Amino acid sequence: MNFDFDPRKAALLIVDMNKAFVGPGAPLEVPKAIDNVPRIRRLLETCRELDIPVVHVSHCFRKDGSDRGYMYKFWPVLGTGVLEEGAEGTQIYPDIAPIEGEPVVTKHRYSAWFGTDLDIIVRNLGVDTLIICGTTTDRCTGLTAYEAFMRDLKVVFPSDANATFQDIVHEGMLISLDMGGAMIMDTAQVIDYLRHRGSRAA
Repeated sequence: MNFDFDPRKAALLIVDMNKAFVGPGAPLEVPKAIDNVPRIRRLLETCRELDIPVVHVSHCFRKDGSDRGYMYKFWPVLGTGVLEEGAEGTQIYPDIAPIEGEPVVTKHRYSAWFGTDLDIIVRNLGVDTLIICGTTTDRCTGLTAYEAFMRDLKVVFPSDANATFQDIVHEGMLISLDMGGAMIMDTAQVIDYLRHRGSRAA
């Protein structure tokens, strides 16, 4: 899928780059997530420079367990509290941490839309395009991308700024999104597009 979009009507959505997922030895380590941090940071810095809104998403559960559902069955490590309120694992990786004025959405399921205020935030930003990166390609970022598509938003999905546990699954989800949900680009292409079109649109 290919389309044009106006950087003035775009926002960057960084999903689940929590300490619980990023870095060697993280409780839910996505091995390639740490490799993507420098690319996500360049994309983040570009958006900040061009005044493109940035929204962060952090996966976090209530301490009282009222929002756990079946996720704790599929991911037994969650029982240790690594993604519960106040845990270090819920913090966004420092190199790409939010700054003042950048909202942080707390989610409780794979999709960043389900049971959150993301829809309200995006509507108030007045954007029609989301650039989505983070973890994991086949669950959190991918499902968030598909739901954005179903809300008639354009989705830009940087292939090398998303990661999941298995390369073959990552590649399969990219193919799926490209067939009917998002425009797949690499980070350098996204940045070049934002700078080129952003300067023309200014």
